[in-house]
Amino acid sequence: MSEFVVHGPFKVPFSRPPAGGKTVTTDRLNEFWNQMQVGVPERPGCYIFGIRASRGMTPVYVGETANNMRAECFTPRNLNIYNQALGEYRKGTPIMFLLVRSSQRGQIDKKEIHDLQNYLIDIAFNKNPNLYNRQGKRTPKWNIRGMIRGGQGRPSEDVKSFKIMMGMA
Repeated sequence: MSEFVVHGPFKVPFSRPPAGGKTVTTDRLNEFWNQMQVGVPERPGCYIFGIRASRGMTPVYVGETANNMRAECFTPRNLNIYNQALGEYRKGTPIMFLLVRSSQRGQIDKKEIHDLQNYLIDIAFNKNPNLYNRQGKRTPKWNIRGMIRGGQGRPSEDVKSFKIMMGMA
């Protein structure tokens, strides 16, 4: 069983083009990689691109790599996704979380990384139904008040206890 460690949130450097808005480009990525511990960019795992604004953080895209973060996070395809998202979220700062294997030793289990990505997509989709890689997901027609798609407000004591029992707190 692989163990993954959460790193972040890291600010993703962006530029402001003359036409307005924000754009993530490859010319400032050293700023991004220099924010983290040595060795983290070279590990496999999952990454979550998001937007931090006054009302918290919103996941936008969940990716995976069996190779290393540095090679995968900012591919041309991913930059296109991030920049589309920045166009839709006019306010906020682009951020990224990295979930990397805790050890460089041993065989990389691509299935475990893929399972982790699917789990993270499920969680992110509950927070943001407009997630870019929802992979055919539809918003379920049910909710749990105070927990999942259950509206605003403080959760009841029952909900808090249930979250603790289920490891969701």
